[in-house]
Formats: sequence, structure tokens, C-alpha cells
Amino acid sequence: MFIDTTYLLTFGLPISEEIEYNKIERAISTAENIVIKPRLGDLYAEIVENPLDYDIAINGGVMVDEATEKHIYVAGLKSAEAHIAFGILLGDVINATAFGSVLKTDDYSTHADEDKLRRVAMMNTEIGMQYLKEITDYYKIKTSCKILPNVWEEHI
Repeated sequence: MFIDTTYLLTFGLPISEEIEYNKIERAISTAENIVIKPRLGDLYAEIVENPLDYDIAINGGVMVDEATEKHIYVAGLKSAEAHIAFGILLGDVINATAFGSVLKTDDYSTHADEDKLRRVAMMNTEIGMQYLKEITDYYKIKTSCKILPNVWEEHI
């Protein structure tokens, strides 16, 4: 996996440290196995075997398109996986924190309803998918246009 539980908890997304680690690990595993691996295809195995050769693709940075010499910023696979895993966690309506589960309407907070949590989950999943698409576009992989499965309802 590109990330682990500690990475996801320190990434900056509002996840409670009280969430059971096995739920976080399942979300990360689902993000990688159901969403990322199929879209990267053969490139996934290449990245796992030679991670130093794909440091920018994994961690983010500026890649240069050799054909056009255009500089392309990519957020990286770690960021993509973190956002997708977070979307899976929120979609499962577990103990999320901060703006994922509480709405500030005035001096007091109110709990977000399930619909709002799902919208935040979908938004984060879409962010992760866009980050993944940056990588698949750069490497000219055609699988990035596959429809995203409804991972948060069926796999967690």
C-alpha cells in the first residue's frame, strides 16, 4: 500500500483517532485494491517493484512530459489514496470529526445528517480520483475513465 494508518491520520483530513484501526486499514486497502490498482494496471506492479523510480508519482511533485517538455504538477498516489480512503470512511458513516461530521451554524454545533456526510465523502473521493487521473494521464493509461464503484457502501 502507498499509505498506512499513521499516514492517513496525519495527512490533515479530519479523522478521529478513536476510530478503530482495522476500519481505517480496510478503507485504505479498499482504496488501493478496488480503485487504484485497476486504474494503474501494469504500472502498479512497476511502481511497487521500483518505488524509487516513481518517487514523484507516489509523493507528488513536478513531472516533465518529454514529448512537449511541459511541466505537470501531480499531487501523487499517496494523496489520491488518502482522499479516497477518507471518502470510504465517511461514506461508512463512522466517527468522523471536524467539518466531516459537525456543522457550525452559529455558536453551537449541530450534527451533520447522513446526506451531508455522503456529499463530503463523494467530494473527497472525487478529489482522490482527480489526483489518480493526473498520474494515469501522464503515463497515458486509458483505464482512468472507468466509472468509480460505490466502494463505501459495498466494501467496508
